[in-house]
Amino acid sequence: MFARMTANNSNKVLYRTLLKLLRPLVRMLLHRGVSASEFTDIVRRAYVSVADSDFGINKRKQTTSRIAVLTGLNRLEVARLREIDDDADDSPRMFHNRAARVVSGWTSDPRFAPDGIARDLPVAGKHSFTSLVVDYSGGMPARAVLDELKRVGSVRETDGGLLHLCAEAYIPVDGDDDKLQLMGIAASDLLNTLHHNVNHSDQPSRFQLMVDNSRMSDEAIAQFRKLCDEKSLELLKEFDVWLNAHATPPSSADSNGKKSDAEKVRRVGVGIYFFEDQEPSDE
Repeated sequence: MFARMTANNSNKVLYRTLLKLLRPLVRMLLHRGVSASEFTDIVRRAYVSVADSDFGINKRKQTTSRIAVLTGLNRLEVARLREIDDDADDSPRMFHNRAARVVSGWTSDPRFAPDGIARDLPVAGKHSFTSLVVDYSGGMPARAVLDELKRVGSVRETDGGLLHLCAEAYIPVDGDDDKLQLMGIAASDLLNTLHHNVNHSDQPSRFQLMVDNSRMSDEAIAQFRKLCDEKSLELLKEFDVWLNAHATPPSSADSNGKKSDAEKVRRVGVGIYFFEDQEPSDE
C-alpha cells in the first residue's frame, strides 16, 4: 500500500495530506489511551463499511470478494468485519439535529418568538413546547426533547411553570460523550465537503474558505476570538432563519423523519470554526 501511495508526486501529496489530517486525531486518541492496533481495527471497519455502502455497481449488493478487492483486505477479514454490529449509527446525529431544530424554531417562528424574541412556553396547549416539538422535531417525544434541553442547560422551568429558553443554540457540551459526538458530526461534515470539492470537479464546488494570519499576538488573538464569536453567531442566526423559512414542514415526514420518494429531503448547512496553532509562529 505504501509503495502504491508514493509511486508518483500526486500520491505523495495525498500521503502528506493524510498525515496532516491524522495528527490531531491521533493526538486525541493518545490522550484517550486508544492504541494504534485499536485504531487500525476501526479503520478496517470503516474501509469495509464505505466499500459496502458507497462503491456498489448498479445498486447491486456488494459481495465479500469485491469488498476485499476494493479494500486490500483478505476475504476472511472482510467477512469478520461485516458481521460486527456497527454501533456508530446516526442516532446521536439525528437526535442532535432534531433538538437543534426545536431550539431554532423557538427562536425564529413568530408563533413562539414574537418580534424575534423567544417567549416562555407552557408545556402543553396551543403554541406550547409540545406543539413546538411536534412541528420541529420530526416525531421525537416532547418529554425526551425537554429532558435533553434541560440536561444541557438550554431550558429551565420558571417559578410560574413555564419553560424558558436559556440559550439560542443547542450545544450539548456538558460531558465528554457529548463533545465527542459533536466532534464526529462537525469533522464528518467538513471532510465530506472537502471530499466533494476534490473528487467531484464536474459538479459545483461547496463553499469552503478560510482566512488566517501567522503574526498575531496573544492580545490580538483574544480580540479576534471575541470578534469571531459575535460575528459568527450573528451570521449563523441569519442562516438559521432562512433555513427554517424554506424547510419542508416536518409534519409531512413519518416518525423516523423519512419522506416519500416524491418528497425526498436532504440535510444542508454551514459550519464556522475558530482555529489557533498550538505553537508560536517562527515568522
